[in-house]
Amino acid sequence: MGVVLINSLNEFNGILHANKNVVVDIFASWCGPCKVIKPKFVQLEQKYSKFITFCSVDIDNVNDFAEEYRVNVLPTFLFFNNSELFDKLEGANYDKLVNILSKMTNI
Repeated sequence: MGVVLINSLNEFNGILHANKNVVVDIFASWCGPCKVIKPKFVQLEQKYSKFITFCSVDIDNVNDFAEEYRVNVLPTFLFFNNSELFDKLEGANYDKLVNILSKMTNI
């Protein structure tokens, strides 16, 4: 399926309610750390796509997303299980990202 680029909060809510496990990468095109971790996020999607739906949101295009989920750091990763926020990771920490994704597959 690939990483789904979200264009609105409404679109994200639809994906959230249609899938058990969802992770969303909140980024900006001008953010250096976001650019560094993006290819790794795409690789993780290929590994975990059977268990987790991967999404990304360009914060400059979906402003209400930052307000809704209190995003203050880029990148921020939000992890949802059954439409509920399961965990939040601020910053481009690959090891923590993998750790949380591994936990999600065991829920």
